[in-house]
Amino acid sequence: MYQLTTHASYDSAHFLSGYEGKCSNIHGHRWKLEVTVQSETLEQTGQIRGMVVDFGQLKDDIKKLADEFDHSLIIEDGTLKEVTINNVTTSGKKLFDYIDLLVRKMFYCRTQNQEELDLMWYLWCGPDSPFFGKDKMTTLERVLIKDKKSHKEKRNYYYQYQENKEVMENIMKDFGITNLNNAHIINGHIPVERINGEVPLKADGKVIVIDGGFSKAYQKTTGIAGYTLVSGSTGMRIIAHEPFTSLESAILNNEDIHSFIDIETNPKCRITIADTDKGKELKSQINNLRMLIECYKLGLIHENKEYKYVKVYKKTKR
Repeated sequence: MYQLTTHASYDSAHFLSGYEGKCSNIHGHRWKLEVTVQSETLEQTGQIRGMVVDFGQLKDDIKKLADEFDHSLIIEDGTLKEVTINNVTTSGKKLFDYIDLLVRKMFYCRTQNQEELDLMWYLWCGPDSPFFGKDKMTTLERVLIKDKKSHKEKRNYYYQYQENKEVMENIMKDFGITNLNNAHIINGHIPVERINGEVPLKADGKVIVIDGGFSKAYQKTTGIAGYTLVSGSTGMRIIAHEPFTSLESAILNNEDIHSFIDIETNPKCRITIADTDKGKELKSQINNLRMLIECYKLGLIHENKEYKYVKVYKKTKR
C-alpha cells in the first residue's frame, strides 16, 4: 500500500452551539486540513510514473479548498436550533408550523388546560421561543431591583449572525424561498441605534430592521422616532421619523412629526403580480388548464355527459 499525505492551514471562526461558556460566542482558530491519498499500485507510465498522484497538483487542490474556508464563519449544515414541545423536536419552518398548529387548535377548540396556557406564556417570553429571541424577560427586575446587572436580557444567536448574508440566506432557504435576489427578512421591535451610526439595512440588504421608536422610552437609545417600511411595485422605502417634541410646540409652532426617506431601493423593472409567489401559483394553474384543453382536443379526455350546463331563462314581468 502506497500513501501520500499533504496538509494546508486556514484561519476561520466558529462557535459551540448550546454550550454554556465563552466558547458559545464567535471565536477564531487556525485549522489544519490534512489529506491522505493511498493506492495499491504506482503509475507505470506518463509524467507521474512511479507516483500515486501528482504531488504538486494535489497540493494545489488542497490549497484551493483551504482558501474557501479562510477567514470565514464555519457553521454546521442545518444548525437552526432544535426546540422540543410536547415531546416533538423541530426547528426552523417546521417549528413555526408546529406552533401554528397548536395555537390554532387552542383558539378554535377554546381549551383552557394548564399545559396549553403554559405554552402561550412560553411563546411570549421563553428562551427558545422563536417570537422572543432572548434568554429571559427582566420587566420585574427593572421595576423592583436597582442593580442594572439584573436588567440585562441576552439576545440569542440570531443577532450575532444578523450581518452575515450567508446565514440569513440559509434561513430563507429553510423557509422554502428559492428566489433570493428579491427576498428579505423583516425584523420589527428591534431598536436601531442610529445615534451611534447603526443603519436598518443589514447582511448586504437581506435584512431590514424597523423598530418601535415612536415610543419615547426608545428615543434616547435610537436618536430618532423609529422607521416605517413602505413596500410596493416600484421598490422599497425606509422612512425615518423625527421625535415628537411636545403638544405645546405642535399647537403654537405648528410642528408635526417630520419624516424623510432614509433608504430607497428601486428594482430594474417594476414588480408585477407575475413576479410574486401568488403570481407563480396562478401561472401554474393557467398552464394546467391549457394542458387540459389540449388533452380534450386530442381526445385523451372526454366530456362528462352526466353533468351538463342547463340554460335558465329568467322570467320577466310584463
